[in-house]
Amino acid sequence: MKKVFGFIVITLVLMSCSSNSSNGNVDVRDSYVGTYSVKRTGAINMMYGTDVAQSLTVALDTTYAVTKVGTNQLNIGGQTATVDGTKLTFQSKSSTDMYSGYVMKQTITQTGTLSTNSITIKDVYSGTWSISILGFSMDGSVSGTVNETCTKK
Repeated sequence: MKKVFGFIVITLVLMSCSSNSSNGNVDVRDSYVGTYSVKRTGAINMMYGTDVAQSLTVALDTTYAVTKVGTNQLNIGGQTATVDGTKLTFQSKSSTDMYSGYVMKQTITQTGTLSTNSITIKDVYSGTWSISILGFSMDGSVSGTVNETCTKK
């Protein structure tokens, strides 16, 4: 009887120490950690009324490292995203930049999705631009979209 009782206690202890995957606590972020090849494409337009005053074409190939942060976030190429299932949400970013004499004040809103061996991020730009040359000033709006397609290496 003692041996049977001891066997039951050992079995219960071993079962309580089982891995996270057997009790449903799988961290889905684990499958996205790694190095990714990234292709960024899109355009950011500086509008003057309804006309395009200047267009910045984005075409860039780069590499991102993806790591886990906190309890439900991923660091994707230096940007922190909150993971909700396969959906990514980022904090909006605001910046003021100079581009060929133009002052651009913009906000970038990012969203993304996770899928097998890939991450897709959409950057939406909005804001204003201005320029002053020889006492003459012009201004307008900034808008555009840049898509980032990240493929696991």
